[in-house]
Amino acid sequence: MCAGSIQYSDPEICAGRFGLERDPELIGEYHPDCELAPTQPALAARADARCRRTMAFLRWDLEPYWSRGGDQRCRMINARADTVADKPDYRAAFWERRCLIQTEGF
Repeated sequence: MCAGSIQYSDPEICAGRFGLERDPELIGEYHPDCELAPTQPALAARADARCRRTMAFLRWDLEPYWSRGGDQRCRMINARADTVADKPDYRAAFWERRCLIQTEGF
């Protein structure tokens, strides 16, 4: 993914399109962003702990498994499609923690 995107769709439309459970509190906090950059929260669709499809604000980056946390220098935003399932930095996230982020442009 490139280093910036646009996210301005109405969360109600997104929830209906993808069959997501609606959280009125979350939708009330949403503000369209014409310049969504890495490390900013993005509205995403994901499966929660009970395997329900829900909407959530997720930080756009990936902290590698070997990071001790808190170190911003270790965060990554891009992965190659041909190696994302095999490289140790991305492998666990690719297989276990997927989400869908709807964007309207880059």
